[in-house]
Amino acid sequence: MKAFILSAILASAVLSSQAATAPMRGIQMENDAYNEDHKTVSQLKDKLEFQKKSVETLWQQYEAAVSKVKNTRGSHADLDADYAYFTNLYKEDIKKGFNVEEAERTLQELKKTYQEKHALRNEKEQAQIYQLSVQLEKKLQKESKALKKIKSKNSDLIAEEVVPLVAEIETYFSQSLAKAEGLKIAASKPGSYYAKL
Repeated sequence: MKAFILSAILASAVLSSQAATAPMRGIQMENDAYNEDHKTVSQLKDKLEFQKKSVETLWQQYEAAVSKVKNTRGSHADLDADYAYFTNLYKEDIKKGFNVEEAERTLQELKKTYQEKHALRNEKEQAQIYQLSVQLEKKLQKESKALKKIKSKNSDLIAEEVVPLVAEIETYFSQSLAKAEGLKIAASKPGSYYAKL
């Protein structure tokens, strides 16, 4: 009889514990579903921020490359320094009265020579900057397509909290593409970026 009572108590304890945990499991499942939705929205935000950061990085790389092109050996600053050095030498000769006519003629030739060197440097820089702007535009278009793909795959997750971020990033992307197109057009036009002499 003791065994029967003991087994009845044990059975009632097991049943009551199962009954108590069944509603908890339902609550836990609801929390898991909320956490999963929250996690995916958070992941979407991270993906969108990553896309924006990628575009910012592309612009930084472009600006660094343009700076490198403009500051390589034989740059406009180097040409100006050389021109100033040589013209100062001939101007000193003129002040001293040494070979005045020849020094004046040489100064005119130097001016013409360095104008030609600046024009050649312009062409070289312009061609390189054009190539850089074409590459930038292609990469920006690729990032724009990736953004559209993220939006289409996650359209069910774009909730009220994500809509402003998506709009901000889309605006940033469209402005970046327009700016890149403008840079490409400017670099393709013949003209002088530098006319100091």
